[in-house]
Amino acid sequence: MALFGSVTLGLVFQQVASKAIKAIIFMCTLIVTVTCFYLVKQVQFTIENRYILLALIGIIGFCIMGNFNILSAHEITSIA
Repeated sequence: MALFGSVTLGLVFQQVASKAIKAIIFMCTLIVTVTCFYLVKQVQFTIENRYILLALIGIIGFCIMGNFNILSAHEITSIA
């Protein structure tokens, strides 16, 4: 999911020209990540809940790695 998140958020950030909208997208993905972390903490690991936890962990990977790669790419381009 991390690779998919990186590619998807990279494409979204390339299409959006406004820095304010990019910041809103960035904050929304961080809010989703924090919410998923909270839900992972609350859900007990049982056989019935394994798919719920798998989906939550996938969403966390999507959002965190997508944002991380966007930030690291921005730092590289701003240095050069």
